[in-house]
Amino acid sequence: MTVSKYKHDSNDLERDIKFWNGLKNGDKSSLEGLYLTYAEDLYRYGLAVCKNKDVVRDAIQDLFIDLWKYRRGLKNTDNVKRYICKSLVNRVLKVALIEKTRSQPDFYELKSTLYEGYISPIIADGDREDEVLKIKLTTALDRLPKRQRKVIQLVYFERLCGVKVSEVMGINLQSVYNLTSKALVNLKKGLVSVSCLFVALF
Repeated sequence: MTVSKYKHDSNDLERDIKFWNGLKNGDKSSLEGLYLTYAEDLYRYGLAVCKNKDVVRDAIQDLFIDLWKYRRGLKNTDNVKRYICKSLVNRVLKVALIEKTRSQPDFYELKSTLYEGYISPIIADGDREDEVLKIKLTTALDRLPKRQRKVIQLVYFERLCGVKVSEVMGINLQSVYNLTSKALVNLKKGLVSVSCLFVALF
């Protein structure tokens, strides 16, 4: 999914800046105005990086709670939509990453398996920090079909042998190998897509 740039016409910008300044001055109606204007966009951007609707909804709620709570410390911005959308996406990714790392601790093993020929061609210079890669990999894993995500979970995170995986999934051993290979190919494609999303947002 390609996320569009945060383009406005002049009237939108003026409206948003008015809301932003009102929020900073303690006007609750300005906060409400921002919510009513951008709630749908925020939900769409959130779902672009995390399929868990509850996580996205909670992140949107927390975002506006914090905007009000820390309103006096908000900085001036010439693009309010971009500011709040980036803030929302960062929140969603952080929560999704925490949840994934709790149940899938062996990120480094999958990283080493994928790195040659899969991850390295799509990571920009200066973008090799593990935390960034974890976010991209987490998002790409979420986008895999259920069975492909399952086989990655069993092989790389639960460290089951091929025979055991075939028993758990109810498929033969050759199908395990084929499914794992297909999952890795799709994971590569997913990482490319996620990298494009990051370029669009940041």
